[in-house]
Amino acid sequence: MAFSETVRKQICAEVDGFCSNPKCRAQLGHYIRGLSYPVGEACHIVAESADGPRGLSSLNAEERSRASNGIWLCEKCHGMIDDPLDWPDYPAPILHEWKASTKEWCKEIRAVPFHQISDNRDRRKVSLVDSDSLIGADNFLNF
Repeated sequence: MAFSETVRKQICAEVDGFCSNPKCRAQLGHYIRGLSYPVGEACHIVAESADGPRGLSSLNAEERSRASNGIWLCEKCHGMIDDPLDWPDYPAPILHEWKASTKEWCKEIRAVPFHQISDNRDRRKVSLVDSDSLIGADNFLNF
């Protein structure tokens, strides 16, 4: 069962629209006239079916379609984790770790004053999170 639109939005919002791969963390939003449109992908951690990536699991169809089984990734990272040759390199526990660490990173970066940030990627993130018209605002989820 594919993710519903509501679950897809939840997965995206959990990480403020950033790719959850800690080595990527690409900003996955496209902004037009004050509205944002995510360009990332809600990916299954455990596949929708048993024959998909990380598909062998005790999760039933309903559990596989919940936000807890989803991770927000850019197109490149999604292709990487779902490539049949690379599945063994990206087991479900690793993807859950990516998701958790990115959620924590988002919380931490929101708490740091803008003038104290030295990393340009983190500086850009704070400016987006603090803006009323971009990530972190209600309109981010209107896609």
